[in-house]
Amino acid sequence: MNKLQLRFLILLPAITALIGFLYDYLLPSSIILDIQDYIDGKDVKYDINIILLLLQSLISITSFAGLLYFKSWARHLYVFSIVLSFTLYPFIGITIVSSISRIFYDLSWVSSGILITVLYSNQWGHINGVRAL
Repeated sequence: MNKLQLRFLILLPAITALIGFLYDYLLPSSIILDIQDYIDGKDVKYDINIILLLLQSLISITSFAGLLYFKSWARHLYVFSIVLSFTLYPFIGITIVSSISRIFYDLSWVSSGILITVLYSNQWGHINGVRAL
């Protein structure tokens, strides 16, 4: 795997998640919007959720930037951001998305898993010159 292929694999989770978000944002379904409005009316919002999501976003962006420059610390930070994402799910609440968006979000998680496998394999060490764990 060369550097260009690895950079594409690094960007793939963000690209697929962005496609899923843009699909729902640009082509909203009226029934999904109605259900989401109903849920939002019953849900209690907490300020700590916004702070945690901003922190998670900052960590993810930092890890992506580090991975694109092949920094050795970035793979550990990327795994931490994935674990942090999973721990924040119960606090986000119920979200409704279209099936097409769900496909792209799931592809994002799958490509994240593939990326973690490559980051902790000999491929990362071969390109970056660091020892794989």
